[in-house]
Amino acid sequence: MGKILFDGTYYQGGSRFHGGGEYGNAVLFSLLESGASNGCGLFYREKYGLDSDILDRVKGAGWNIHPMDMMRELPAIVREHGYTIIYSPLPYGNNWYWFKGVNNVRFIGTFHGLRTMELGFYEDCDRVFFERGHNAVLPSSQRSGLEETKRCYEQALKSFSDIRIVTDSEHSRNSILHYFPEIESDNIMVFYPPEKRIEKGLEVDRSVFEKLKIEPDKFALMTSANIWYKNPKRAVMAFDMVFSGKYKFIPKEYKFLLIGDRQEENNILSGVHNRDRFVFSDYLAADELESLYQKAHLFVYPTLNEGFGYPPLEAMKYETLCMCSVNTSVSEVCRDMVWYFNPLDVDEMAIRILQTFSETEREKKRKRIRELMPGIQQRQRDDLTALVRLIMGNDG
Repeated sequence: MGKILFDGTYYQGGSRFHGGGEYGNAVLFSLLESGASNGCGLFYREKYGLDSDILDRVKGAGWNIHPMDMMRELPAIVREHGYTIIYSPLPYGNNWYWFKGVNNVRFIGTFHGLRTMELGFYEDCDRVFFERGHNAVLPSSQRSGLEETKRCYEQALKSFSDIRIVTDSEHSRNSILHYFPEIESDNIMVFYPPEKRIEKGLEVDRSVFEKLKIEPDKFALMTSANIWYKNPKRAVMAFDMVFSGKYKFIPKEYKFLLIGDRQEENNILSGVHNRDRFVFSDYLAADELESLYQKAHLFVYPTLNEGFGYPPLEAMKYETLCMCSVNTSVSEVCRDMVWYFNPLDVDEMAIRILQTFSETEREKKRKRIRELMPGIQQRQRDDLTALVRLIMGNDG
């Protein structure tokens, strides 16, 4: 086994409620459970601190802890302790170019897609749409800041002579090849991200429904609704259209629950005609979110870009039905278990919402979830095992 240095910056400097944080925790904890010790270590930015649970687990396994101020300190740490493998669950954003010319170190990094490059096609005007409510016309050719964004990825992709790139989907693998054709395709591996770790036998927390003033099975759910590229405004516009139709088959108590940062609530809900049918909440505790996943009539995923797409699978493990964007990696991961729509077409979203109220259609989707989800979950477990072996240097 190689001597592993784990990049602990994945859980620093931003919101704790993000898929990259969940991913990094799953990989780190699996490494610890697999017996990776033998002089392994973890580094992090001292000024940002690190979650005490992570530090306690790492120290308990006998790992070295390396708090540091700047990335340029890292090569010296690697040389001093003889680390041969560096693994980063979120490699972009760090100044890896300090490792140019450093030999005998293998870098393994998980790239969860190239979102900022792919979204450069229409990012500026869609931000305006998100922030001000304008129905922006997307540009046909100009990509803002593409070269600057590319350098962010290049720092990780081109600073090491020995590199293995892990990504979450075939879409993301081929996106990397598209933007960086000089990378050897054999050095890019697709491993499904691991399942979210939750307490087994978790019971539904009834109090969360009272707190949010919603009824079980009579609400649609959307998460990360404060992020512009998750596309919440168009989803709100579509539900507002549906609510204005006053359809008899939709209960009057039915609501659309959006979870995110309440600071964006006024922007996202501005201009709606049926304000009482929308509920906006700050991020919730893990057990409360699991209760909402279990009891939602529908999970809504109108994202403009994904490298994998955790949330629909988190909902479908409870056989909760989903409607999702058809773009990027989503259709690859969710297959025919969900209803799809064009995320830029509000009318199509509204049509798909209506379709989700057909019990015949719902049973068809439930059947496919029961057929396909066990295989997806097994692949998630197998791929996590394979990734841990790769990081430990036992990949053959």
